[in-house]
Amino acid sequence: MASRRFVLTIALSIVALYAALLGVLRFHLCLNDFWAWSFFASRIEFGDAASLYNGFMPPAYAVFLRIVGPGGEIAAAFAVTLLSVFAAAIAVGSVGRGVGAAGVVAIGGVLLALFPPFLQSGLTAGPDILVAALVSLAVALYWAEPRSVRLSAFAGLVLGLATLVRGHALLAGLALLLAPVIVDRRLGRADLVLVSGLAAAVLIQIGINLAAGEAAWSSGQPFNIHKMVYGMNWFEPARPESISVPAIVADQPWNFFRGWAGAGLRAGFWLVGPALAWGHARRHGLARLRRFSALATVAGVIYVVPVSLGDSPRAMVVVSILVVVPVAGLLADLRRRRVDMYGLAAVAVIAFGFVAGLGSNRAFWEHNLAQSRDFAEVERRLAELGVDSARQVFTDDFDLYFRRIDDVRPL
Repeated sequence: MASRRFVLTIALSIVALYAALLGVLRFHLCLNDFWAWSFFASRIEFGDAASLYNGFMPPAYAVFLRIVGPGGEIAAAFAVTLLSVFAAAIAVGSVGRGVGAAGVVAIGGVLLALFPPFLQSGLTAGPDILVAALVSLAVALYWAEPRSVRLSAFAGLVLGLATLVRGHALLAGLALLLAPVIVDRRLGRADLVLVSGLAAAVLIQIGINLAAGEAAWSSGQPFNIHKMVYGMNWFEPARPESISVPAIVADQPWNFFRGWAGAGLRAGFWLVGPALAWGHARRHGLARLRRFSALATVAGVIYVVPVSLGDSPRAMVVVSILVVVPVAGLLADLRRRRVDMYGLAAVAVIAFGFVAGLGSNRAFWEHNLAQSRDFAEVERRLAELGVDSARQVFTDDFDLYFRRIDDVRPL
C-alpha cells in the first residue's frame, strides 16, 4: 500500500503543475462566468437574507467573494482553485490507497491532472473545482471501509457545503447515497447521518428563498433545458419565471429527448472506464477494486441521467474521482498480469478516451493562452488610461460582447 507521504507528494506535484500553467496564463480569468458570481456577491447585504437569493446560483461562493471584497476576490478565487486541486488530489490518492498499491495512486494522479473537465476547471477561477474537491472528499469519507458514523457525518457536512456552492452537488450527494444502497444492499445509521447534512443545506436554501419572497425551491435547470431545446436568443432571452418544462416537452418532445440523450451520452462516455474496471475486477477477484468500481459506475449513472437535462459542459468535473480511480486501478492491475482480450479491449477504449481528452485539453489551452495575451494587452492599455479596478470598466454594451452578430440590436 502506498504511504501517506507518497499521496502528499503526488498531490503537491499536481498543484505545482497547475500553478505553473496558471502562471503562463498570467492568472487571468478566462471564463466570463466568474463575473456573474462577482456581481451576485456585490449585491449581498449580510443583514438582509433576501440578498442571498439568486435563481441560478446557491449563495456560498458569492458569500465568500463578498467577505473577501472586490480588492482581493481574484487572488482569493485562484487560491481556492489551487487548494481545491490539492484537496481533490489528496482524496483521489487516499481512495487509491484503499483500492490498490502505489501504482493506483500514481496513475490516478496522472489521470486526474489530465482529465479534461478537471484540468479545465482547475485552470479557471470559479466554484466548479471547489465542488469537485468537496465531493471527492465526501467519497473518501463516506465510502471508506469499515463504515463509520462519524466519517459519514463529516461527509454529510461536506456535501451540504458543496450543495450551497453549486446545485449539481445535490445530485452528486444523492448518487453517493444511493449507490451503496444498491451495490451493498444495506441502509444504516451512517446513511441517515449523511442525509442529515444534505437536508440541512436544502433547508438553508429554502429559508433563503422564502426570505426573498420566492418559491421554496428554484434552480437554473428550467432555463438550461429551454436553452438546450430552443438555443439561446440573445435578443430576447427567456425569463426564468416564464419557463415551463412540461410545456417545452409538449411543444418539442423530439428535440427535448434528443438533447437530453445527446448530453447523457457525452457525459456517460466517461463512465465506460469505471464499468470496464468493474468487469475486470469481477473476472480476477479483485474485491476492493470491484466494490469501488461498482459504486462509481452506479453513482455515475444516477448522477448523469438528471444532470444531463441541462447539458452543462462542466457537470462531470463534480464526479472526477468516480472516473479516474477505477481506471487507475484497472491500468495498475493490467501492468502486472498477462493481458487477455478483455484487457486489450479495455486499454483500447481507455486510450481512445485519453487521446480525445488530450485533444480537448490542447484546444482549451491554446484558446486560453491566446485570450490571456489579449487580456494582458487590454490591461496595459487601460492602466495607461488610469484604470485601476475591473469594476471601472464593466459594461452592458451589446456590441462589445457580440460583435459578430449582424442583426437588429436590442434596445
